[in-house]
Parts: sequence; C-alpha cells; structure tokens
Amino acid sequence: MVKGVPDGFFDHNKTGSGMQPNEPSSETALAKGSLPEGFFDNRDADLRARGIQPQKVDMNDAYKEFEKEIQEDLQEVDGGLEEEEIDAAAEREEYLTLEQQ
Repeated sequence: MVKGVPDGFFDHNKTGSGMQPNEPSSETALAKGSLPEGFFDNRDADLRARGIQPQKVDMNDAYKEFEKEIQEDLQEVDGGLEEEEIDAAAEREEYLTLEQQ
C-alpha cells in the first residue's frame, strides 16, 4: 500500500468511490478518439483522424475541371473588357461631340 493515497485509488473497476464521475464528460468523450469535424486544417488528415478514408482524386478529372473553371473566368473577364471598351468608345464619342460644338 502506498502512503498518502486513499484506499481504492488505483482500482478502476470500482464505482461510487467519488474519484471518478459516473457519467463521462464531453471532454472525456473527445479524449477517447472522437475528434470534432474541422479539428485539423488539412482536410485529408481530418477525415483520417475521424476514421474516414478520404477519396482519391483522379488527377485528369481534377485538371479538366480546373481548365473548365479557368475558361469560365476568362470568358467573364473578356465580357467585362468588352463592356469597358464599349463604354470608353461612347465616352470618347460624347467628348468629341462636345468638343466640336
């Protein structure tokens, strides 16, 4: 027996000794291996920590999707540039008209 330690301190199977709570707290539940979603910044590491195997990404499909998004962005930018050119031409026309009067 260890001096200074109450009887039953090292007995983990005993209940009602006042040493351990009867119901596990939320901290105890998290400590037993259940991490909250978003615990890790890395998405794959987060999934693996919660016991979910991340899906492998097909690089060809991902690259095609990336190219598609880039093309959409380029079309949007081109449309904006066309509008700006039309507006600039209209302003120049108006300026020249006012200048000639």
